[in-house]
Amino acid sequence: PVVVLLEDLHWGDRPTVLLLDAALRDKEDHPLFVLAMARPEVREVFPKLWEGRSLCELRLSELGRRAGERLARHVLGQAADAETIARIVRLSEGNAFYLEELIRWTAEGKGPHVPETVVAMVESRLGALDDEARRLLRAASVFGEVFWVGGVVALVGGEARRSGITASLAALVEQEVLLRRRESRFEGEEELAFRHALLREGAYATLTSDDRTLGHRLAGQWLEARGEQDARALAEHFEKGGDWTRAGQHYLRAARQSGWGGDGLGAAALARRGIELPVEGELRVRLLGALCETSIWKPETAASMQREAEELVQVAARGSAPWVQGMIGRFTGATVGGRIEEILALAVELQQAEVAPDAVEPMALALGAAIFVLDMTGHTRQAEPLLAMLEGLMRAYADLNPLVVSLFYGCTVMRSDRDFFGSLKDAGKAREMARRSGSRSMDTVGSVFEAIHAWCLGSAEEAERALRVASLSNTDIGHVTTYRSFALAWLLADRGALREAEAFAAEVMALARSRALPGDEGRGHWIIAEVRRRAGDLDGADDAIEAAVATLRAYCPRDLPGALATKAALRLAQGRPDEALAAAEEGMALYGVTGMCSHFFRGAFLRLVHVESLEAAGRRDDARAALAEARARILAIAGPIDDPGYRTSFLESVPENRRTLALAREWLGEGV
Repeated sequence: PVVVLLEDLHWGDRPTVLLLDAALRDKEDHPLFVLAMARPEVREVFPKLWEGRSLCELRLSELGRRAGERLARHVLGQAADAETIARIVRLSEGNAFYLEELIRWTAEGKGPHVPETVVAMVESRLGALDDEARRLLRAASVFGEVFWVGGVVALVGGEARRSGITASLAALVEQEVLLRRRESRFEGEEELAFRHALLREGAYATLTSDDRTLGHRLAGQWLEARGEQDARALAEHFEKGGDWTRAGQHYLRAARQSGWGGDGLGAAALARRGIELPVEGELRVRLLGALCETSIWKPETAASMQREAEELVQVAARGSAPWVQGMIGRFTGATVGGRIEEILALAVELQQAEVAPDAVEPMALALGAAIFVLDMTGHTRQAEPLLAMLEGLMRAYADLNPLVVSLFYGCTVMRSDRDFFGSLKDAGKAREMARRSGSRSMDTVGSVFEAIHAWCLGSAEEAERALRVASLSNTDIGHVTTYRSFALAWLLADRGALREAEAFAAEVMALARSRALPGDEGRGHWIIAEVRRRAGDLDGADDAIEAAVATLRAYCPRDLPGALATKAALRLAQGRPDEALAAAEEGMALYGVTGMCSHFFRGAFLRLVHVESLEAAGRRDDARAALAEARARILAIAGPIDDPGYRTSFLESVPENRRTLALAREWLGEGV
């Protein structure tokens, strides 16, 4: 079996945790065991750590009084009286490390009056060491709890003193101040660690301000020379060392690393830390660009960076990477604010820009977001030239930049409800290219699109399984943040799991409101109405569908035909056929204008409700004509599906398809 050991996970980074989560998900049938150790605050850093991954959590509770007394008595024997033992246990407060240090103090014959605080005890212990040992510990503390012999050498005297420094550090290992680690992150370098964080903190506290500054700068240089890949650690060393330029450069790299790992919020925080340094010129511009780009995955942050986005667009060369990133920030801000005219104007600016070689990737991101938003707001015609521009970038850079290819296919799969099987394959291409590029966010977006198209093809179990195990959370996938929960809610409602469907519907609404995306809020009302309709709560469904229609009409017209289909179905259930027909016909008219329907309800749902509304309104001949057209559309979509399993599930397992074909056989006397 493969065993992964993680120490001090509370200091870990989110991309690593997400990578392991994906491994635990994808390799659930393989012998993979992860042993992670952390302080309790790990739950604050990673609130939903590895949920649903067969996690077994063992919490180490405080040592009880009797256990502490037995341990102290076992070590000290008759060297301590009952009063001393009791005081040791009381001062340790159940902490095993504290208890061990207090026992050590007593065993070394330092008298019955142990320090009242562990901090004082640590200071006393360090004070008992000779000057050379304390100097080495101060140097080591600059690196953190883990350090390397070569790093200490670089800080306190150079290679000429290596043998003496090595011997002194070995003595500290013997005295159990330090630990020798079995493996080292840097080849050829011995890796050591402080036996406890308090020892490191005690040593670090004795550094003068000047020594601390110099030490961090030298530590950063040493780590940089060894090929340290943790850009954030390097940035923090150089920031504390007063080297602002190198700190800014590494914060820029750290922001990119975090963003590629799917942590948009972390990337924004790192970029801001770089911007807050006294850096100027090109480096500041690049940091501003990195900050603005993160808004594409975290739209709720866009409002807080509009000043930076405006500055960037003004100072950066038009068509350069920073300029495009500034446009991303402005575009996301306009989207969150529902400012349609500004969205359209920014889309034109993007279209007119000449793309610099370093701007290909951010431009592809900007175009992908713009196409998506324009489609959703009913401006399909204005999105067409942007899609052509993205396709041109994709063809020109297909061999150089897989993310551009991923973004192109990610856009195309959401623009057709006439070729679900082809779109399923395109979604697979989008995901494959995202994985090649290393973008976890686009990988997750691709997986959600794959699941939606599998659902549209009637493979409900496959879709549900994929949606439940998406590698990133809903809040890490930008403008498609509510799609996963929406699809799960509808899918569960299809199979009658209404209580769970309602929970996911509530999640859609909570996500929409937390991210200030009005179109998503309309989608939240819509799915709540659909679940309530199926549950028989017609009054509750009525309130929700009216809110959905009003919101989607203003902010997300592409989803409006679907919401109108739900409204029509609700009116039929209420015995109001004329109103049902009015809603269904409005939906059909909008569908005809845009040429697209939201994938969530699949156009067949709207067409079926239209047929049923015509019949209920007494327009039997019109209902049969509409039914014949609906049947023909289903068979046209089924035609190119060359996978027998998907073809069968599309015709027989999609509820509205099954119902439409059954009605056609009953009313029209025609078979499949």
